[in-house]
This record gives sequence, C-alpha cells and structure tokens, in this order.
Amino acid sequence: GHCIPGSICCPSAEMILRAADLDAYRDKDVIVHCAGRTRAIIGAQTLIDSKLFRSVRSLWNGTPAWGFEGLALAHGDAREAERPEQPSAAALASASRIAEAWSIPRLTAADLAAWRAGPGTRYLIDVRSIPEFEAGHLADARPVPGGQMLQTTDAHLVVQNAHVVLVDSDGVRAVTTAMWLRRLGWQNVATYTMSEDDPTTTGTERPLAPHPMHVIPVADAMREITRGAATVCDLRPCHRYARGHAANAAYLTRARLARDAEALTRGITVILVADDLAYADLVRSDLTALGYDTAVLDGGMQAWQAAGGPVETGFNRLLSRPDDTYMQASHFDDPAIREREHRAYLSWEIALLDHIAGEPSVRFNLG
Repeated sequence: GHCIPGSICCPSAEMILRAADLDAYRDKDVIVHCAGRTRAIIGAQTLIDSKLFRSVRSLWNGTPAWGFEGLALAHGDAREAERPEQPSAAALASASRIAEAWSIPRLTAADLAAWRAGPGTRYLIDVRSIPEFEAGHLADARPVPGGQMLQTTDAHLVVQNAHVVLVDSDGVRAVTTAMWLRRLGWQNVATYTMSEDDPTTTGTERPLAPHPMHVIPVADAMREITRGAATVCDLRPCHRYARGHAANAAYLTRARLARDAEALTRGITVILVADDLAYADLVRSDLTALGYDTAVLDGGMQAWQAAGGPVETGFNRLLSRPDDTYMQASHFDDPAIREREHRAYLSWEIALLDHIAGEPSVRFNLG
C-alpha cells in the first residue's frame, strides 16, 4: 500500500473507536486521505460528527492528487491507530450522540430475539474484523467489516427496505456504520453489542463452496500437467490473470462458458484456479455438465507460486473475452496510463452529484 508520508492508518468505519485515543491531536488540524475520495470523505465526516477534534478535513482527490503534484508517497506499512481492547469514554460518548442524532436503536438481547422472529428480510451483520468474528460470533451473523459494508453495500444488502442489525462488541463500530447506512437511505437499521452472556460460535461464516469439490494439491496438479493429463483455466479477474498466472493457463469466465469451453481438450482434467471457491464451484458444476473432468487447485495461485510453479504474465491465452471487471487505475503498470485513469475516475466521481440530482430512486440522506 501507499500513503502520504507520516500518515496514521485507520479504517474509516473504526475512526471513532481508534481515534478517540489520539489525545495528542485533539487541538490540531486533522486531514484524512485515502487512495481516492470516498473513504476519506467518510472518515473525515465521521470524525466531524464525533466532535473529537478541533478541525477535520478531507484531502481533495487523495493520494492521486498528491502524485499529480509530483510529491512522493510512502510505500509499505504506515503507523497505525491501534484498536483499543475497551472503548474509551470519549468514543462511547460520541457513539451515543450519533445514535441519538440518527435515531439508531440499540437492541437488548430480548429485543434481538424478537427481531429475529419478525417478518420480512433480515440481515444480521457482524462489522468487526474477520479474526474477531472467527474467534466468536452470533450463530447466524455474517461477517462484513464496517468499512467493506460502506464501500460495497449493494453486495451485502440486496433487498430494499430490509431490516438490518449491525453487531459489534464495543458499542462504537456498529453505530458508526449504522449512521452511514442511514445516510445511504437504509431506514430499518439497529445495532447490537455482544456481551459475555451471548452464545457464540467460532470459525468462518460457512463453507467456502456450497458443494463438495474435487480439490487437487499443487504437486499433483503439476504432475498431471507435465504428463499432458491436465490443463489449467484461470477464473480470477482479468487484471490478476494478466499480472501473473500459471504457465499456459487459459483465462476463462462463466458468462459464456458453453461457447468458450469448446476450445478445451476433452479427456483431460481441467484444473481451475480461483480466488472465490463458491464461483469456482459454479464453473466446475457447469463444466461437469458439459462433459469435462474438473478439479480446483488447492490454495489457488498463491499456492502455485509458493510451490515454485512457472508463471507467465499478459493476456496470452484467452478463452473468454476479458470484460469481467472494471479496470481501475491501480491495475495499470504504466505511470502515464495510471495518471490518465486516475484523472478520468476522479472527474466521473465528482460529477456524480450532478447526475443523481432529482433522481427519484436515490435515497441518500445528506443531513
């Protein structure tokens, strides 16, 4: 990653919880930045709402604008605002003010039990970090760290006007995320703070793939490829394929699979490389129905590279057209192209307010 030299790293949805302990900065100007605009705006407004600091602003256009001016960025790990074991009194007070200002209910255990039994679509979202979730969570909660919930809301809350309860263990992070969901137009949002009395379960949310799969270890995959009994298809986003894939691996997507798979040789195993095992399982199921023998590479591309497997770059074997993902500026290696794409993205995003003005489907609450 990269940042402005001297920066302190802090997830935007944990701003209040973590920044409340930065006493040395209370009377100073605080400038929030990110690699674009969105997270910095969210983080800065969150700190403004928290009333923890005298002056808070967002850096216009973030690190791209810093680079446009020819200024150097720091690469590697920045200093981090640590997450406290217990929330400070200042953080709790800020969260209480926000919950009251935005009419965000805080549920008791009895309230949560009644909520679970209610009608309609209901989402129970744990906004803590993944390690915290895996160490102990409510049995039917889904893990979506608060920052991801705000950046990719439509990937997690897909039913309009659904009822949402956000779960944390500190009484601060869930309120911070709930405030932003309310701003995004989600009205039926409440929070719940876990306690030691709550029954919890450990581990991941659910199996990574919905059905048992034929998973092949890297060593076995290499052996089968060497003797001509297997070929490799890479299911990852196209920019990841271009930056490095197993030698001779073909790029493949599910969109037009029946047509694109016709180029594959029948009678040998098709080994799938993927980041998302659920997606790999769907492709595996489709290929099996088309008459291909399939397996999923255990550990994916990371395991292949760790085992010393040969790697190639570029779009050198395309079975599918590489239109699966929106190319971001960071996906380009050429500095001139990166700057061009950064500028184009920023222009598009700044113009969004004009595009949505008067649009009846937009439910944002900018109060």
